[in-house]
Amino acid sequence: MAESRVKLDVRVALLGCADLRKAETGFLAGKNDPFVKLSLLINGKKEGTRISPVIGSGGRDPRWNPPHGWKAAIETLQRTDPSDSVQLIFDVFDKNSLSADTRIGAVVIDVATLEAGRERKQFELEYEGKPAGKVDAIIELNVPVVGARVRVKPSVSSPKYGWGPVSAGDVGTIVGFDSDGDMKVNFPGKAASWTGFPSEMELVSGGAGAFSIGARVRVKPSVSSPKYGWGSVSAGDVGTVKSVESDSRMRVDFPGKNSNWLADPSEMELAPSGSGAFSVGARVRVKPSVSSPKYGWGSVSAGDVGTVKSVESDSRMRVDFPGKNSNWLADPSEMELAPSGSGAFSVGARVRVKPSVSSPKYGWGSVSAGDVGTVKSVESDSRMRVDFPGKNSNWLADPSEMELAPSGSGAFSVGARVRVKPSVSSPKYGWGPVSAGDVGTIVGFDSDGNMKVNFPGKAASWTGFPSEMELVSGGAGAFSIGARVRVKRSVSSPKYGWGSVSVNDVGTVKSVESDSRMRVDFPGKNSNWLADPSEMELM
Repeated sequence: MAESRVKLDVRVALLGCADLRKAETGFLAGKNDPFVKLSLLINGKKEGTRISPVIGSGGRDPRWNPPHGWKAAIETLQRTDPSDSVQLIFDVFDKNSLSADTRIGAVVIDVATLEAGRERKQFELEYEGKPAGKVDAIIELNVPVVGARVRVKPSVSSPKYGWGPVSAGDVGTIVGFDSDGDMKVNFPGKAASWTGFPSEMELVSGGAGAFSIGARVRVKPSVSSPKYGWGSVSAGDVGTVKSVESDSRMRVDFPGKNSNWLADPSEMELAPSGSGAFSVGARVRVKPSVSSPKYGWGSVSAGDVGTVKSVESDSRMRVDFPGKNSNWLADPSEMELAPSGSGAFSVGARVRVKPSVSSPKYGWGSVSAGDVGTVKSVESDSRMRVDFPGKNSNWLADPSEMELAPSGSGAFSVGARVRVKPSVSSPKYGWGPVSAGDVGTIVGFDSDGNMKVNFPGKAASWTGFPSEMELVSGGAGAFSIGARVRVKRSVSSPKYGWGSVSVNDVGTVKSVESDSRMRVDFPGKNSNWLADPSEMELM
């Protein structure tokens, strides 16, 4: 059969570098004169290298103004086998006029780990295994992958495999590729596995149509009488897609009205950003226009922000106002979503004692002013328990004395991703099977305040001394529950077998077992697939 090919379009705008290591040493050493080589590797073979202008005396933080642009448009076979490897290389050098240029550092990026679309990122450079600075760039990736949202190009009037029930302009989601490299696309309400010829398709922006589970939707204003009736739902109500049924109809949860409303997708549209609807976990407050709530204020005050705990069968909802009422009864019509950043605490919130409080109601104990902890629970008498890692895992707090910690402030909590600080050569409790640079997830703390860290594939409960550890950014390695993963392309035969899973399938980590193996949910194939972490990679 003829092979279907897709165009991989990688566009890079090199903005600058930061904290570059000093390439020249000695008494007469000057500033770095940096430049960057940008290379694309296909299955280990360079497909081309572009070299940026040299920034004379650019030093450690050079900027390219205007940005240095680079584009690679290549034809790469879209197969369901592990042989295709596409990598992007940033190689930073110091320009020398009388001798060979000096490498400052480099980073190799697997294009498969990048998300389709346009994104500004900083990539960590290394030189001889040590940090060497960062590259600041905008990367735009245009390549179809499972999960990407696509449509037939406007220039295509007659698709190779026909329109079927699909219409021009419809947006669907790629659910897989067949053995010929053609893509299988789910157009909700029309076709669950429509075949598309890759060169006839294009990626669409995040705002274009199509529905997915979790999407917030409403009935189109042009629809006066929905196919399956309004029931308790009203025009303008916003709900969340719960499921798309085998006959393409979908079920929508309209909180406080109908949790399983049947919808014809052709009558629905995505709700504008910021439009209404409540769901469990939503942060809400009483509308300013309501002076007397239907079920009374009780201990709650105007302006207080709480979290929706549940929506009852009679459509009323229960709201947790920490420190006031953990089960406040509300009429949804009297409530509104709280503006981003407004107050209230919830379990998992990162908090600290207000700077204005010199003597907390229940005492400081081992906690100090400025320490950041995580709310563990809100007790029946409205007091809350806060975990200050390494100090007190069950500190008692009066909510009126606490405030949300600023974004980016310190402290460790269960679920945080950490590594040993580069400055630590010999951890207090030893390396064991863990290596410098490994990233793990905090799974708990012992009675002495030491953290227990899961390094997948190495140690499930490694002991770390908090002062020797540091938080890592979201892009660093390791797996955590909820991470989206696939089998590495270099693995042809997984340790526990393929089963119904195929190469390039993407799943979600469900759990990491005590022996460090992990369970992955591959929707529609295997919801509990057993994996060896060393054979997996983040998407």
